[in-house]
Amino acid sequence: MRIGMNINASLEKTMVADADQPYDIPNNWFWVKLGTIVEINPSRNIPSDIIDSTETSFVPMASVDELKGEIVVHDVRKYVEIKKGYTAFNEDDILFAKITPCMENGKAAIAKKLLNGFGFGSTEFHVIRSKRIVNKNFVFLLIRSGRFRKQAKGVMSGAVGQQRVPKGFLLDYPFPLPPLLEQIRIVERVEFLIGKIDQARQFIDEVNEKKNSTMNELYTSASLGEISVQWRNENSKKNKNPFIAETIQYSGVVKNKGGFKKNELIKSDLFDKLPEGWAVVSIDEIAANKKNAIKAGPFGSALKKEFHVQNGEYKIYGQEQVIKSDITYGDYFITKEKFLELKSFEISKGDILISLVGTIGKILVVPENFEKGIINPRLVKLSFNEFINPYYIAIYFQSTIAQALLSNSSHGGTMEILNLSIIRRLPIPLPSLDEQNEIVRIVDVTVQKFKKVNHNVDLEKEMNILRESVLSKAFRGELGTNDPEEESALELLKEILQKETTPV
Repeated sequence: MRIGMNINASLEKTMVADADQPYDIPNNWFWVKLGTIVEINPSRNIPSDIIDSTETSFVPMASVDELKGEIVVHDVRKYVEIKKGYTAFNEDDILFAKITPCMENGKAAIAKKLLNGFGFGSTEFHVIRSKRIVNKNFVFLLIRSGRFRKQAKGVMSGAVGQQRVPKGFLLDYPFPLPPLLEQIRIVERVEFLIGKIDQARQFIDEVNEKKNSTMNELYTSASLGEISVQWRNENSKKNKNPFIAETIQYSGVVKNKGGFKKNELIKSDLFDKLPEGWAVVSIDEIAANKKNAIKAGPFGSALKKEFHVQNGEYKIYGQEQVIKSDITYGDYFITKEKFLELKSFEISKGDILISLVGTIGKILVVPENFEKGIINPRLVKLSFNEFINPYYIAIYFQSTIAQALLSNSSHGGTMEILNLSIIRRLPIPLPSLDEQNEIVRIVDVTVQKFKKVNHNVDLEKEMNILRESVLSKAFRGELGTNDPEEESALELLKEILQKETTPV
Protein backbone atom coordinates (compact mmCIF):
# COMPACT_ATOMS: atom_id res chain seq x y z
CA MET A 1 0.00 0.00 0.00
CA ARG A 2 2.82 2.37 0.91
CA ILE A 3 4.60 1.58 -2.36
CA GLY A 4 1.47 2.49 -4.30
CA MET A 5 1.21 5.72 -2.35
CA ASN A 6 4.87 6.46 -3.13
CA ILE A 7 4.25 5.87 -6.82
CA ASN A 8 1.27 8.22 -6.82
CA ALA A 9 3.26 10.89 -5.01
CA SER A 10 6.16 10.54 -7.46
CA LEU A 11 3.76 10.55 -10.40
CA GLU A 12 2.16 13.75 -9.17
CA LYS A 13 5.58 15.41 -9.08
CA THR A 14 6.23 14.49 -12.70
CA MET A 15 2.87 15.71 -14.00
CA VAL A 16 2.17 19.02 -15.67
CA ALA A 17 -1.02 20.63 -14.40
CA ASP A 18 -3.85 20.85 -16.93
CA ALA A 19 -3.67 24.65 -16.93
CA ASP A 20 0.04 24.50 -17.83
CA GLN A 21 -0.32 22.08 -20.75
CA PRO A 22 0.28 24.27 -23.82
CA TYR A 23 -1.57 22.15 -26.41
CA ASP A 24 -3.40 18.86 -26.99
CA ILE A 25 -1.45 15.64 -27.53
CA PRO A 26 -2.51 12.05 -28.42
CA ASN A 27 -4.27 10.05 -25.69
CA ASN A 28 -1.35 7.68 -25.18
CA TRP A 29 1.10 10.54 -24.64
CA PHE A 30 1.63 12.16 -21.26
CA TRP A 31 2.68 15.64 -20.14
CA VAL A 32 5.65 15.52 -17.76
CA LYS A 33 8.17 17.96 -16.38
CA LEU A 34 11.42 17.62 -18.32
CA GLY A 35 13.48 17.38 -15.13
CA THR A 36 11.74 14.12 -14.15
CA ILE A 37 12.81 12.21 -17.28
CA VAL A 38 16.32 13.65 -17.67
CA GLU A 39 19.10 14.70 -15.32
CA ILE A 40 20.14 18.35 -15.51
CA ASN A 41 23.84 18.97 -14.82
CA PRO A 42 24.39 15.48 -13.33
CA SER A 43 27.29 14.60 -11.07
CA ARG A 44 30.62 13.76 -12.64
CA ASN A 45 31.07 10.16 -13.76
CA ILE A 46 34.78 9.76 -14.48
CA PRO A 47 36.32 6.28 -14.84
CA SER A 48 38.45 5.35 -11.82
CA ASP A 49 41.53 4.52 -13.90
CA ILE A 50 41.90 8.05 -15.32
CA ILE A 51 45.19 9.73 -14.39
CA ASP A 52 46.35 13.34 -14.76
CA SER A 53 48.21 12.66 -18.02
CA THR A 54 45.21 11.01 -19.71
CA GLU A 55 44.26 12.66 -22.98
CA THR A 56 40.72 14.00 -22.59
CA SER A 57 38.14 15.50 -24.94
CA PHE A 58 37.56 19.23 -24.47
CA VAL A 59 34.70 21.18 -26.06
CA PRO A 60 34.87 24.99 -26.01
CA MET A 61 31.77 26.89 -27.07
CA ALA A 62 33.30 27.64 -30.47
CA SER A 63 33.51 23.90 -31.24
CA VAL A 64 29.70 23.59 -31.33
CA ASP A 65 28.19 24.41 -34.71
CA GLU A 66 24.85 26.14 -34.18
CA LEU A 67 23.58 25.26 -37.66
CA LYS A 68 24.51 21.57 -37.70
CA GLY A 69 23.89 21.02 -33.99
CA GLU A 70 27.16 19.11 -33.76
CA ILE A 71 30.56 19.27 -32.13
CA VAL A 72 32.66 20.00 -35.20
CA VAL A 73 36.09 20.03 -33.54
CA HIS A 74 37.26 17.95 -30.58
CA ASP A 75 40.12 19.55 -28.71
CA VAL A 76 42.32 17.18 -26.72
CA ARG A 77 43.92 18.23 -23.43
CA LYS A 78 45.54 16.53 -20.49
CA TYR A 79 43.05 15.57 -17.78
CA VAL A 80 44.98 17.56 -15.18
CA GLU A 81 44.54 20.75 -17.24
CA ILE A 82 40.75 20.62 -17.34
CA LYS A 83 39.52 18.53 -14.41
CA LYS A 84 38.80 21.71 -12.46
CA GLY A 85 36.95 24.82 -13.58
CA TYR A 86 35.05 23.28 -16.51
CA THR A 87 31.79 21.43 -17.12
CA ALA A 88 32.02 17.62 -17.17
CA PHE A 89 29.83 15.40 -19.34
CA ASN A 90 29.63 11.85 -20.69
CA GLU A 91 29.11 10.21 -24.05
CA ASP A 92 25.55 10.85 -25.37
CA ASP A 93 24.88 13.75 -22.99
CA ILE A 94 23.25 16.82 -24.53
CA LEU A 95 25.19 20.08 -24.30
CA PHE A 96 22.93 23.15 -24.29
CA ALA A 97 24.45 26.64 -24.36
CA LYS A 98 22.87 28.63 -21.56
CA ILE A 99 24.38 32.08 -22.18
CA THR A 100 23.30 34.80 -24.60
CA PRO A 101 23.71 35.00 -27.59
CA CYS A 102 24.94 31.40 -27.96
CA MET A 103 21.64 29.99 -26.72
CA GLU A 104 19.53 32.08 -29.10
CA ASN A 105 21.84 31.14 -31.98
CA GLY A 106 21.13 27.45 -31.37
CA LYS A 107 24.41 26.16 -29.94
CA ALA A 108 23.60 22.64 -28.74
CA ALA A 109 24.96 19.18 -29.50
CA ILE A 110 24.98 15.55 -28.41
CA ALA A 111 28.42 14.62 -27.09
CA LYS A 112 29.82 11.84 -29.28
CA LYS A 113 33.16 10.08 -29.82
CA LEU A 114 34.58 11.33 -26.53
CA LEU A 115 37.92 9.90 -25.47
CA ASN A 116 37.33 7.35 -22.69
CA GLY A 117 33.61 8.17 -22.80
CA PHE A 118 33.74 11.54 -21.04
CA GLY A 119 34.88 15.11 -21.59
CA PHE A 120 34.93 18.66 -20.33
CA GLY A 121 33.84 21.92 -21.86
CA SER A 122 32.67 25.47 -21.40
CA THR A 123 31.07 26.39 -18.08
CA GLU A 124 28.35 28.00 -20.20
CA PHE A 125 26.82 24.60 -21.04
CA HIS A 126 23.90 22.97 -19.28
CA VAL A 127 24.31 19.18 -19.45
CA ILE A 128 21.18 17.10 -20.09
CA ARG A 129 21.36 13.32 -19.55
CA SER A 130 18.39 11.20 -20.64
CA LYS A 131 16.92 8.48 -18.43
CA ARG A 132 15.82 5.21 -20.02
CA ILE A 133 12.22 6.38 -20.38
CA VAL A 134 13.15 8.92 -23.04
CA ASN A 135 15.24 8.79 -26.20
CA LYS A 136 18.09 11.32 -26.13
CA ASN A 137 17.56 12.17 -29.79
CA PHE A 138 13.92 12.99 -29.11
CA VAL A 139 14.92 15.34 -26.29
CA PHE A 140 17.51 16.90 -28.58
CA LEU A 141 14.82 17.72 -31.14
CA LEU A 142 13.11 19.79 -28.46
CA ILE A 143 16.34 21.58 -27.47
CA ARG A 144 16.98 22.47 -31.11
CA SER A 145 13.52 23.87 -31.75
CA GLY A 146 12.99 27.60 -32.17
CA ARG A 147 9.95 27.51 -29.87
CA PHE A 148 12.02 26.09 -27.02
CA ARG A 149 14.81 28.67 -27.47
CA LYS A 150 12.29 31.51 -27.62
CA GLN A 151 10.77 30.38 -24.32
CA ALA A 152 14.24 29.98 -22.80
CA LYS A 153 15.14 33.52 -23.82
CA GLY A 154 12.08 34.80 -21.98
CA VAL A 155 13.32 33.50 -18.62
CA MET A 156 16.99 34.42 -18.90
CA SER A 157 18.43 36.15 -15.86
CA GLY A 158 21.57 38.10 -15.07
CA ALA A 159 23.23 41.24 -16.36
CA VAL A 160 22.55 42.33 -19.94
CA GLY A 161 25.05 40.66 -22.26
CA GLN A 162 25.71 37.92 -19.69
CA GLN A 163 22.22 36.51 -19.28
CA ARG A 164 21.79 32.79 -18.77
CA VAL A 165 19.00 30.23 -18.88
CA PRO A 166 18.41 29.06 -15.28
CA LYS A 167 18.44 25.37 -14.44
CA GLY A 168 14.92 25.65 -13.09
CA PHE A 169 13.56 26.40 -16.55
CA LEU A 170 14.78 23.01 -17.78
CA LEU A 171 13.58 21.16 -14.69
CA ASP A 172 9.99 22.43 -14.95
CA TYR A 173 9.65 22.63 -18.74
CA PRO A 174 6.41 20.91 -19.94
CA PHE A 175 7.46 17.94 -22.09
CA PRO A 176 5.02 15.90 -24.22
CA LEU A 177 6.15 12.30 -23.61
CA PRO A 178 5.10 9.67 -26.19
CA PRO A 179 5.60 5.91 -25.81
CA LEU A 180 9.26 4.97 -26.27
CA LEU A 181 8.76 3.27 -29.64
CA GLU A 182 6.85 6.33 -30.90
CA GLN A 183 9.77 8.54 -29.85
CA ILE A 184 12.08 6.46 -32.03
CA ARG A 185 9.67 6.62 -34.99
CA ILE A 186 9.33 10.40 -34.61
CA VAL A 187 13.12 10.85 -34.52
CA GLU A 188 13.49 8.75 -37.69
CA ARG A 189 10.73 10.68 -39.45
CA VAL A 190 12.03 14.11 -38.40
CA GLU A 191 15.60 13.25 -39.34
CA PHE A 192 14.38 12.14 -42.78
CA LEU A 193 12.35 15.32 -43.36
CA ILE A 194 14.94 17.70 -41.95
CA GLY A 195 17.59 15.82 -43.90
CA LYS A 196 15.78 16.83 -47.10
CA ILE A 197 15.65 20.43 -45.87
CA ASP A 198 19.34 20.32 -44.98
CA GLN A 199 20.23 19.07 -48.45
CA ALA A 200 18.67 22.19 -49.92
CA ARG A 201 20.30 24.29 -47.20
CA GLN A 202 23.69 22.77 -48.07
CA PHE A 203 23.33 24.03 -51.62
CA ILE A 204 22.50 27.50 -50.31
CA ASP A 205 25.46 27.31 -47.90
CA GLU A 206 27.80 26.47 -50.77
CA VAL A 207 26.53 29.46 -52.72
CA ASN A 208 26.85 31.67 -49.64
CA GLU A 209 30.36 30.37 -48.98
CA LYS A 210 31.42 31.36 -52.48
CA LYS A 211 29.78 34.74 -52.02
CA ASN A 212 31.43 35.27 -48.64
CA SER A 213 34.79 34.26 -50.07
CA THR A 214 34.34 36.79 -52.85
CA MET A 215 33.31 39.49 -50.38
CA ASN A 216 36.27 38.73 -48.10
CA GLU A 217 38.59 39.11 -51.07
CA LEU A 218 36.88 42.39 -51.93
CA TYR A 219 37.20 43.74 -48.36
CA THR A 220 40.86 42.71 -48.22
CA SER A 221 41.66 44.23 -51.62
CA ALA A 222 39.87 47.41 -50.56
CA SER A 223 41.94 47.59 -47.36
CA LEU A 224 45.17 47.33 -49.33
CA GLY A 225 44.21 49.97 -51.89
CA GLU A 226 43.96 47.48 -54.75
CA ILE A 227 40.45 48.43 -55.88
CA SER A 228 41.13 52.17 -55.97
CA VAL A 229 44.24 52.22 -58.18
CA GLN A 230 42.45 53.98 -61.04
CA TRP A 231 41.05 56.62 -58.69
CA ARG A 232 44.52 57.35 -57.31
CA ASN A 233 45.95 57.69 -60.79
CA GLU A 234 43.24 60.18 -61.71
CA ASN A 235 43.13 62.08 -58.39
CA SER A 236 46.69 62.32 -57.12
CA LYS A 237 46.12 65.91 -55.91
CA LYS A 238 43.19 64.83 -53.73
CA ASN A 239 45.08 61.99 -52.17
CA LYS A 240 46.39 63.90 -49.16
CA ASN A 241 46.42 62.14 -45.83
CA PRO A 242 46.43 64.45 -42.76
CA PHE A 243 48.20 61.75 -40.77
CA ILE A 244 51.37 62.28 -42.83
CA ALA A 245 51.81 65.85 -41.57
CA GLU A 246 54.69 66.25 -39.18
CA THR A 247 52.53 68.23 -36.77
CA ILE A 248 50.32 65.18 -36.19
CA GLN A 249 51.60 62.96 -33.38
CA TYR A 250 50.89 59.27 -33.76
CA SER A 251 52.34 55.86 -32.84
CA GLY A 252 51.53 54.34 -36.21
CA VAL A 253 53.54 54.37 -39.39
CA VAL A 254 53.35 56.10 -42.76
CA LYS A 255 54.29 54.55 -46.10
CA ASN A 256 56.80 56.81 -47.85
CA LYS A 257 59.83 56.44 -50.07
CA GLY A 258 61.96 55.65 -47.05
CA GLY A 259 59.74 52.75 -45.96
CA PHE A 260 58.00 52.47 -42.58
CA LYS A 261 58.82 54.00 -39.25
CA LYS A 262 59.03 51.67 -36.25
CA ASN A 263 55.65 51.13 -34.57
CA GLU A 264 54.12 49.47 -31.53
CA LEU A 265 50.99 48.17 -33.23
CA ILE A 266 50.16 44.54 -33.92
CA LYS A 267 52.42 43.66 -36.83
CA SER A 268 51.48 42.46 -40.32
CA ASP A 269 53.84 42.11 -43.27
CA LEU A 270 50.92 42.78 -45.58
CA PHE A 271 51.17 46.48 -44.88
CA ASP A 272 54.51 46.58 -46.71
CA LYS A 273 52.44 46.52 -49.91
CA LEU A 274 50.36 49.61 -49.17
CA PRO A 275 50.24 52.42 -51.75
CA GLU A 276 52.49 55.41 -51.19
CA GLY A 277 50.74 58.07 -49.15
CA TRP A 278 48.74 55.65 -47.00
CA ALA A 279 49.22 55.62 -43.23
CA VAL A 280 49.00 52.79 -40.73
CA VAL A 281 47.34 54.18 -37.64
CA SER A 282 45.70 53.09 -34.41
CA ILE A 283 42.14 53.58 -33.24
CA ASP A 284 43.36 56.18 -30.73
CA GLU A 285 44.72 58.37 -33.53
CA ILE A 286 41.53 58.44 -35.56
CA ALA A 287 39.04 58.60 -32.67
CA ALA A 288 36.84 61.66 -32.29
CA ASN A 289 38.19 64.40 -30.04
CA LYS A 290 35.51 63.93 -27.41
CA LYS A 291 34.93 62.09 -24.18
CA ASN A 292 33.94 58.41 -24.45
CA ALA A 293 34.95 58.20 -28.12
CA ILE A 294 36.32 54.72 -27.35
CA LYS A 295 34.09 53.01 -24.83
CA ALA A 296 33.45 49.44 -23.73
CA GLY A 297 30.03 48.56 -22.32
CA PRO A 298 29.17 48.92 -18.63
CA PHE A 299 29.79 46.28 -15.98
CA GLY A 300 27.07 43.66 -15.92
CA SER A 301 25.92 44.69 -12.47
CA ALA A 302 24.97 48.12 -13.82
CA LEU A 303 22.60 46.62 -16.39
CA LYS A 304 20.84 43.65 -14.81
CA LYS A 305 17.68 42.21 -16.32
CA GLU A 306 15.66 43.76 -13.51
CA PHE A 307 16.39 47.16 -15.06
CA HIS A 308 14.60 46.20 -18.30
CA VAL A 309 11.25 47.79 -19.10
CA GLN A 310 8.70 47.16 -21.82
CA ASN A 311 8.21 49.85 -24.43
CA GLY A 312 10.93 51.98 -22.86
CA GLU A 313 12.34 55.14 -24.38
CA TYR A 314 15.94 53.94 -24.55
CA LYS A 315 17.19 50.77 -26.21
CA ILE A 316 19.97 48.42 -25.09
CA TYR A 317 22.21 47.40 -27.99
CA GLY A 318 24.12 44.11 -27.85
CA GLN A 319 25.65 41.34 -29.91
CA GLU A 320 22.30 40.36 -31.39
CA GLN A 321 22.09 43.58 -33.42
CA VAL A 322 25.74 43.36 -34.50
CA ILE A 323 25.61 39.68 -35.48
CA LYS A 324 22.42 40.18 -37.50
CA SER A 325 23.66 43.50 -38.96
CA ASP A 326 20.28 44.93 -38.00
CA ILE A 327 20.10 47.99 -35.73
CA THR A 328 16.29 47.57 -35.44
CA TYR A 329 16.49 44.05 -33.99
CA GLY A 330 15.84 43.41 -30.29
CA ASP A 331 13.45 44.65 -27.63
CA TYR A 332 15.50 45.40 -24.51
CA PHE A 333 14.82 48.87 -23.09
CA ILE A 334 15.61 50.93 -20.01
CA THR A 335 14.04 53.95 -18.36
CA LYS A 336 15.16 57.53 -18.87
CA GLU A 337 16.64 57.57 -15.37
CA LYS A 338 18.78 54.51 -16.08
CA PHE A 339 19.81 55.94 -19.45
CA LEU A 340 21.00 59.17 -17.84
CA GLU A 341 22.96 57.12 -15.30
CA LEU A 342 24.69 55.23 -18.14
CA LYS A 343 24.80 58.07 -20.66
CA SER A 344 28.55 57.64 -21.25
CA PHE A 345 27.67 54.42 -23.11
CA GLU A 346 25.26 56.17 -25.50
CA ILE A 347 25.64 55.46 -29.23
CA SER A 348 25.60 58.08 -31.98
CA LYS A 349 25.20 58.14 -35.74
CA GLY A 350 28.37 56.88 -37.43
CA ASP A 351 29.63 54.99 -34.39
CA ILE A 352 31.01 51.50 -34.97
CA LEU A 353 29.78 48.81 -32.59
CA ILE A 354 32.15 45.84 -32.14
CA SER A 355 31.40 42.44 -30.63
CA LEU A 356 33.88 41.49 -27.89
CA VAL A 357 32.95 37.92 -26.92
CA GLY A 358 32.45 34.69 -28.85
CA THR A 359 31.73 36.02 -32.33
CA ILE A 360 34.56 38.53 -32.02
CA GLY A 361 35.18 41.34 -34.43
CA LYS A 362 31.64 41.47 -35.79
CA ILE A 363 30.73 45.10 -36.42
CA LEU A 364 27.82 47.38 -37.15
CA VAL A 365 27.84 51.02 -38.20
CA VAL A 366 25.09 53.03 -36.50
CA PRO A 367 22.98 54.45 -39.36
CA GLU A 368 21.21 57.80 -39.53
CA ASN A 369 17.95 56.42 -38.20
CA PHE A 370 18.17 54.49 -34.93
CA GLU A 371 16.58 54.37 -31.50
CA LYS A 372 18.40 56.31 -28.82
CA GLY A 373 20.18 53.95 -26.45
CA ILE A 374 23.33 52.46 -24.94
CA ILE A 375 25.62 49.48 -25.49
CA ASN A 376 25.69 46.44 -23.22
CA PRO A 377 28.81 44.82 -21.65
CA ARG A 378 29.59 42.70 -24.72
CA LEU A 379 30.14 45.60 -27.11
CA VAL A 380 32.56 48.44 -27.57
CA LYS A 381 31.66 51.62 -29.43
CA LEU A 382 34.04 53.73 -31.49
CA SER A 383 33.47 57.33 -32.59
CA PHE A 384 35.78 58.78 -35.27
CA ASN A 385 37.10 62.19 -36.26
CA GLU A 386 36.21 64.17 -39.40
CA PHE A 387 38.95 62.53 -41.49
CA ILE A 388 37.35 59.08 -41.20
CA ASN A 389 34.51 57.41 -43.06
CA PRO A 390 33.26 54.79 -40.56
CA TYR A 391 32.08 52.56 -43.40
CA TYR A 392 35.67 52.32 -44.62
CA ILE A 393 36.73 51.16 -41.14
CA ALA A 394 33.87 48.65 -41.24
CA ILE A 395 35.18 47.30 -44.55
CA TYR A 396 38.63 46.86 -43.04
CA PHE A 397 37.26 45.02 -39.99
CA GLN A 398 35.63 42.51 -42.36
CA SER A 399 38.88 41.88 -44.25
CA THR A 400 40.82 38.67 -43.73
CA ILE A 401 43.71 40.79 -42.44
CA ALA A 402 41.78 42.36 -39.57
CA GLN A 403 39.92 39.16 -38.72
CA ALA A 404 43.17 37.18 -38.49
CA LEU A 405 44.87 39.84 -36.38
CA LEU A 406 41.92 40.03 -33.99
CA SER A 407 41.59 36.25 -33.70
CA ASN A 408 45.31 35.79 -33.05
CA SER A 409 45.24 38.50 -30.39
CA SER A 410 42.10 37.35 -28.58
CA HIS A 411 42.14 35.36 -25.35
CA GLY A 412 39.81 33.15 -23.36
CA GLY A 413 39.62 29.44 -22.59
CA THR A 414 36.21 28.51 -23.99
CA MET A 415 35.19 31.62 -25.94
CA GLU A 416 37.35 34.10 -27.82
CA ILE A 417 37.41 37.46 -26.06
CA LEU A 418 38.62 40.86 -27.20
CA ASN A 419 39.37 43.84 -25.00
CA LEU A 420 39.97 47.54 -25.55
CA SER A 421 43.72 47.10 -25.49
CA ILE A 422 43.61 44.72 -28.46
CA ILE A 423 41.27 46.99 -30.40
CA ARG A 424 43.41 50.06 -29.69
CA ARG A 425 46.50 48.24 -31.01
CA LEU A 426 44.86 46.97 -34.20
CA PRO A 427 46.74 48.51 -37.16
CA ILE A 428 44.48 50.28 -39.64
CA PRO A 429 45.69 50.99 -43.19
CA LEU A 430 44.39 54.49 -43.91
CA PRO A 431 44.12 56.44 -47.18
CA SER A 432 42.85 59.99 -47.51
CA LEU A 433 39.19 60.69 -46.78
CA ASP A 434 38.51 61.14 -50.51
CA GLU A 435 39.95 57.70 -51.26
CA GLN A 436 38.08 56.17 -48.30
CA ASN A 437 34.85 57.53 -49.81
CA GLU A 438 35.74 56.05 -53.20
CA ILE A 439 36.52 52.66 -51.68
CA VAL A 440 33.20 52.67 -49.81
CA ARG A 441 31.42 53.57 -53.08
CA ILE A 442 33.07 50.73 -55.03
CA VAL A 443 32.32 48.18 -52.31
CA ASP A 444 28.72 49.37 -51.99
CA VAL A 445 28.13 49.03 -55.74
CA THR A 446 29.48 45.48 -55.66
CA VAL A 447 27.37 44.54 -52.62
CA GLN A 448 24.23 45.89 -54.30
CA LYS A 449 24.93 43.75 -57.37
CA PHE A 450 25.15 40.69 -55.15
CA LYS A 451 21.83 41.55 -53.51
CA LYS A 452 20.05 41.79 -56.86
CA VAL A 453 21.02 38.25 -57.87
CA ASN A 454 20.95 36.70 -54.42
CA HIS A 455 17.62 35.36 -53.13
CA ASN A 456 19.22 33.00 -50.62
CA VAL A 457 18.16 35.03 -47.59
CA ASP A 458 14.49 34.52 -48.44
CA LEU A 459 15.07 30.83 -49.14
CA GLU A 460 16.80 30.40 -45.80
CA LYS A 461 13.84 32.00 -44.02
CA GLU A 462 11.44 29.65 -45.80
CA MET A 463 13.53 26.63 -44.83
CA ASN A 464 13.68 27.74 -41.21
CA ILE A 465 9.88 28.07 -41.19
CA LEU A 466 9.54 24.61 -42.75
CA ARG A 467 11.96 23.11 -40.23
CA GLU A 468 10.05 24.60 -37.29
CA SER A 469 6.80 23.31 -38.77
CA VAL A 470 8.19 19.76 -38.83
CA LEU A 471 9.35 20.04 -35.21
CA SER A 472 6.03 21.52 -34.12
CA LYS A 473 4.12 18.62 -35.67
CA ALA A 474 6.56 16.14 -34.12
CA PHE A 475 5.78 17.29 -30.59
CA ARG A 476 2.05 17.30 -31.23
CA GLY A 477 1.93 13.76 -32.62
CA GLU A 478 0.93 15.03 -36.06
CA LEU A 479 3.56 13.31 -38.24
CA GLY A 480 1.40 10.21 -38.83
CA THR A 481 3.68 7.91 -36.84
CA ASN A 482 1.63 7.46 -33.66
CA ASP A 483 0.00 4.09 -32.92
CA PRO A 484 -3.02 4.72 -30.63
CA GLU A 485 -3.02 1.04 -29.61
CA GLU A 486 0.49 1.27 -28.26
CA GLU A 487 0.89 1.22 -24.48
CA SER A 488 0.59 4.70 -23.02
CA ALA A 489 3.70 6.56 -21.95
CA LEU A 490 1.97 6.87 -18.57
CA GLU A 491 2.16 3.10 -18.02
CA LEU A 492 5.89 3.06 -18.76
CA LEU A 493 6.38 5.99 -16.41
CA LYS A 494 4.48 4.17 -13.64
CA GLU A 495 6.59 1.05 -14.19
CA ILE A 496 9.84 3.00 -13.86
CA LEU A 497 8.60 4.94 -10.83
CA GLN A 498 7.61 1.67 -9.14
CA LYS A 499 11.13 0.30 -9.57
CA GLU A 500 12.57 3.55 -8.20
CA THR A 501 10.33 3.51 -5.14
CA THR A 502 10.61 -0.25 -4.41
CA PRO A 503 13.16 -0.96 -1.64
CA VAL A 504 16.13 -3.03 -2.79
